[in-house]
Amino acid sequence: MGGVTRDRKQSFRLSVAVGSRCVDFTCLLNSNSRKVDERKIHHFFELLERSSIPLLIYSAGITDIINEAIRQLLGRVPSNIAIAANVMCFNEDGYVYGFTNPPLHSLCKNITRLRELIPGVDQKYAKRTNVLVIGDTDSDASMVDGWKGKCVLKVGLEAEEKPTLKRFDVVIKGSDCSRLIDVVRFILSPQQL
Repeated sequence: MGGVTRDRKQSFRLSVAVGSRCVDFTCLLNSNSRKVDERKIHHFFELLERSSIPLLIYSAGITDIINEAIRQLLGRVPSNIAIAANVMCFNEDGYVYGFTNPPLHSLCKNITRLRELIPGVDQKYAKRTNVLVIGDTDSDASMVDGWKGKCVLKVGLEAEEKPTLKRFDVVIKGSDCSRLIDVVRFILSPQQL
């Protein structure tokens, strides 16, 4: 785990050293080709929002970039979305001067760290007993282990070039997220599928 933390810190330091600005990340996202079907992801977000299902994105990525990706896809960030991820700190000129410390990486995503990143997360989701965990590495399967009073369904999204996922209840192969939409629909209304 020390190597992962060291690599993450080095990449963060590099972002600061080269003088990255907030607008650089927006431009990067605008020019980056996406691997997923945007229409299906858009439909997934809309289904969750329309059904009043909160979406908590717990990622080793960067909050600002995740927010911008959602904003570019939907035109806004829906109020049902909360993000627990690394945070970039910008100075008044818009340059990055720091990041979440200690950095969040895939091997330290757990319920304790989630509580640090989103104070009051237990109270915020107290009335929600079902949790759908979606991840693309086996370590993601244990992100919310120990969250008392929650019934958890773990869905793995397995890319063709990655190792087989073994710690999930359901594994969806490839980048077609329509199966993920089917899982949510089934949970909402099992008799309709």
